[in-house]
Amino acid sequence: KAGYADRYPILIDTGSEFMDRDTVEGIRKYVEKGGTFVALHNTARHTSLEPDCYPLSQISGFKVTKTGKGGKLKFETNLPIFIGWEGREFDGWGMAVDWQNTDHARTGASISPTDHNSVVLARWSDGTPAIGYRKVGNGRILTMGTTFWRGGKDLQGIWRTRNELESQFFHRLFTDCGIERTADSNVPELWARRMVTKNGLQNWLISYNSRNEPVKADVWMATEGRPQQVISLDSTDSVRFLYENNGVRIKDLDFKPYEV
Repeated sequence: KAGYADRYPILIDTGSEFMDRDTVEGIRKYVEKGGTFVALHNTARHTSLEPDCYPLSQISGFKVTKTGKGGKLKFETNLPIFIGWEGREFDGWGMAVDWQNTDHARTGASISPTDHNSVVLARWSDGTPAIGYRKVGNGRILTMGTTFWRGGKDLQGIWRTRNELESQFFHRLFTDCGIERTADSNVPELWARRMVTKNGLQNWLISYNSRNEPVKADVWMATEGRPQQVISLDSTDSVRFLYENNGVRIKDLDFKPYEV
């Protein structure tokens, strides 16, 4: 509401079922300035006073019409986003199992356009819309009737996912939203992130092994030109690196289980 999210190019809701109209108005302002908001099938289902009213539909251009959907979904042939997925078909459900063994991604919802500017991106096998898109000002809102890309489970308090489709989904989404990758690794379970020190003098590449087993991996970080030196924060020793794809690549790093 205060505009603190404006510097982020994309916001992905994680299932905020209750959303009051002042929050919807804040999302509208964020999107109009150029942001992308991604709503899930259970986003903004209620306000604090009114159940099942879907207040976000005022700006998203889509409203949930039926829950408990499943089966196949297929992308349309003319897409403004998810370029390259034209005509592709996927199973219409994912997996997101919490610590109580409840799967929050097993079923989806049919959505219905509420505005002439609403664009259907994908449909269920019965022809009803599954994923929707609407331009709002300089930005866009995506309404996901299913989290079909998900494939994770909480195992003893640690989130585990080895779903290649999940990586493909976010890569396609971020790329089409104009978001450039600033850090990466060649092992999906090894998380890499570029960070900048408070004084702005150093770029740090922070990597975390989310596996419960050792991992050998390459990591990469975007840089503004070739650096003279790369230093290990653990030992302060110089680290051998390659400069490629406008960034620094460090090869064959050994990570212990859960090591940063």
